[in-house]
Amino acid sequence: MFYGDALGYYTYLPATFIYQNLTSIEQLPADSTIHPSVREHANTLKVEGLHTPKGYIVDQYTYAVALMESPFFFAAHAWEKITGGRANGYSYSYTVAMKISAMTYTLLGLLLTFSILRRYFDEYTSVLTVALVLLGSNLFWFTLHQPGMSHPILFCLYTFLMYLTIKVHERPKKGLFIVAGFIAGLIIIMRPTDIVCLFIPLLYNVYDKPSWQGKLVFIRKNHIGILLAAIAGFIAFVPQLLYWKMISGSYIYYSYGTQSFHWLRPKIINGLFYFANGWLPYAPVMIFAIAGAMFYKMYRQWALVILVVSPVYAYLIYSWFCYNYINGLGSRPMLHLYGLYSIPIAAVIQYVFQRKIVYRIVFIVVCLFFISVNYSFSWLKAEGMLNSEEANGMFATHMLFRNHLTYNDLVINDIEEPQPDTTSIIKIATLGFLNYDRPLNDHYVRADDGITFGKYYYRMNDDDYPPEAIRIVYSKQQFGDARWLKCSGMFQVNAWESYRRHLLKFSIYRGTKKILERCVDVDNKIGLLGDTCAHASRPRLDHFEHGRWGAVSYFVKIPRDVHVGDSIKLEIWNLFHKEILVDNMRLELYK
Repeated sequence: MFYGDALGYYTYLPATFIYQNLTSIEQLPADSTIHPSVREHANTLKVEGLHTPKGYIVDQYTYAVALMESPFFFAAHAWEKITGGRANGYSYSYTVAMKISAMTYTLLGLLLTFSILRRYFDEYTSVLTVALVLLGSNLFWFTLHQPGMSHPILFCLYTFLMYLTIKVHERPKKGLFIVAGFIAGLIIIMRPTDIVCLFIPLLYNVYDKPSWQGKLVFIRKNHIGILLAAIAGFIAFVPQLLYWKMISGSYIYYSYGTQSFHWLRPKIINGLFYFANGWLPYAPVMIFAIAGAMFYKMYRQWALVILVVSPVYAYLIYSWFCYNYINGLGSRPMLHLYGLYSIPIAAVIQYVFQRKIVYRIVFIVVCLFFISVNYSFSWLKAEGMLNSEEANGMFATHMLFRNHLTYNDLVINDIEEPQPDTTSIIKIATLGFLNYDRPLNDHYVRADDGITFGKYYYRMNDDDYPPEAIRIVYSKQQFGDARWLKCSGMFQVNAWESYRRHLLKFSIYRGTKKILERCVDVDNKIGLLGDTCAHASRPRLDHFEHGRWGAVSYFVKIPRDVHVGDSIKLEIWNLFHKEILVDNMRLELYK
């Protein structure tokens, strides 16, 4: 619970109401009852934080999630006080409270969605729609497995804004305007890219010229209510502005440092469709939302809202430098729109269930398949056998409905290239071999510790001193009818890091132009080659064995367009900048 984004959002609460240390939010007091992992993650706020002009570390996340979590925080805090427990803001009761928070806001969002759908569709369609949205999308993951993120809360707030928009247009009371404005303000301060939520009240019930004229009349008649809504929205910003003023000396402060938007290079296709945390692979039921565009006449009051919000929002969120939104399952920001997208999904359901029974049966089978896909990916990620932010289509579909990893699966996850059946290929030649038995500098270490595969091995330190690499030049005479190149070596790694790893890198260059590159993570494969389960009952993607030598190898298919004179290189990349021991690196030719 208390790590990453979730910790950044939540930490306002204990900092304000327990420790009174908002100006040193990254520092936890010397409390032995706080779990060491919480301290470790709190320290990352300092490592990754920004020093403001006043010299403080600023929490890059805004306060609004903490505001929504506060009732659950206070309940947990009261419980710890009453029972004489650990009222430190980070004990088990607070974790449970945050889990209940996520489930509560998802449930409220689903209930509000159901209420909205019942205005346009029958009860059966509305119930089935909200069930599909939960069970067939990554809302399931963020509700039940990864609490503390902003997304279930924003899903709820969006649906509440939709509900209030309907009510305001039916009975334009000033109180409704104020609440709607405050909710919109919370949404925007929580995640500024969600400023698109303003299109909901602006474009609702606009679908032709008379309705647009009616909207203008509505705005003129209710200008006082709209002004009150704007004031209420500003009030939602006030606590954040005061925090920034206290921390930085300025009411407006950009807390994300060098993290920014790439407005001219949005990754919309990647963000929507790719398996590296894309939207549709991990929210398959949303395919029905796209299909529902054909039935826009069923929900014409919302059609223009969806039509405008969808492309604008996609452009905004996928222009962010980290467009695949690490730390989660699938494209997290898209969850916020699931209340809107429930409407075209319901239109599809109602259309299908007005057709012949065969169409209904097919539809139900497809729905069950989408739910099972969502559950399978969720289970794989929970078990550490799928890291969606780094996944590729070949690996993800290969692992679907599986319950174990093999060594070849790990390779496919790295290079998205199937590995050959080793019983059906034949070795032709060894193109290059490095046993490092000719000591050239201090990085060569005598193997006097029982290692039997050479006199010396190579120690690559954190100074990233490059070891020797295998280099050859492609020739038809040497390669003949070969189809595969095998890259291999013996390695030992003594430290693990989630994102920066040691890589066994194969590349082909034509002059200075790179025409092929394949990089395999060395760290998580040591001890697994030739043994599916190794020393664990179920290997994970973060498999790691400290201080053990092990073989790592993989095959690369020789590209058809390789030319005579192309240079081929096999080397080690030390992205981690930590020690790695290397020996017996080989490049071999197979047919």
